[in-house]
Amino acid sequence: IRLKKPLKSMKPFKIAPKNVLKAGTPVTMVAKGMIADTKITAQKIYGQNTVIFTDGTKSGVCSGDSGGALLVKVGNEEMLAGILSAQTEGCERRTGVSVFPRILK
Repeated sequence: IRLKKPLKSMKPFKIAPKNVLKAGTPVTMVAKGMIADTKITAQKIYGQNTVIFTDGTKSGVCSGDSGGALLVKVGNEEMLAGILSAQTEGCERRTGVSVFPRILK
C-alpha cells in the first residue's frame, strides 16, 4: 500500500495493563470504521491464552469484523486491550458476546 502523503499525527496504541481488564469495565469496539461502546463481561484463561468477553446485547460486531480493536480508557489515554476474534450470534440480533484475545505486553 502506498499512501498519497505521510501520516504525521498518528501514534500506535499502547497495550492496556491486565489489571484494568475486569468484568464491568467500559470498553470500545472498533471494526470497519464503526465504533461501539460496551463492557467487559468476563476474562478467562485457556492454556496460556487470555480471552476477553464483551457484552454484545446493545452493540454487536458483525461477520467480517475480525481483526477489529478492543480499546479501554486508562486515565486520559485509550489503550489496546484485544483484537476481535469471534462473536456468538452476529450483528443483526445483538444477542451474543464478542470474543477478544488479549494482547500481551
